[in-house]
Amino acid sequence: MVDLTHYGKVKEDIAPLIKAVQAFPTEAWEFRGDKESYETSAVRPGTKYWIQVKDLIEKVLNSCELYLKPGYQTRVVLSCIPAGKQILPHTDDFGEEVRKISIHCHIPLITHESIKMGFGEIGHEKEYHLKAGHLYTMDETIRHYVNNPSHINRVHLLFAWHKHVPD
Repeated sequence: MVDLTHYGKVKEDIAPLIKAVQAFPTEAWEFRGDKESYETSAVRPGTKYWIQVKDLIEKVLNSCELYLKPGYQTRVVLSCIPAGKQILPHTDDFGEEVRKISIHCHIPLITHESIKMGFGEIGHEKEYHLKAGHLYTMDETIRHYVNNPSHINRVHLLFAWHKHVPD
């Protein structure tokens, strides 16, 4: 089982999206997580700030179709791990049916070389730095975590890619 797949740099220039996200005020980011295991925040579709960057996000997502065809994206969100915070080891289970038809995707927008995503069991973890502007898919059912020891907020564009085009 592959924990992380790197597809390379997305074709769309992410600089305008990064600039727009960096301009978001603190209140744009809504708490996402649970205080005991992780303190992340998100900007979700339909919110005032999402609407400001919706067209930029769509351009970036459309450039991913070159790698992931056929299919379409769902469950799109901007996710932030604040400076000095972490997501503790966990697995995600969206259900067997969802796993059969979709994959979990990340496009790092704002990151730092010290920020690592790790996969695997304790003592046998593999850690990766995910490069800004690159597309990654991951198996979220494998134990994983993120450490952000840096001085910056780490922001990823997360989405699910459904492998089949709807009828």
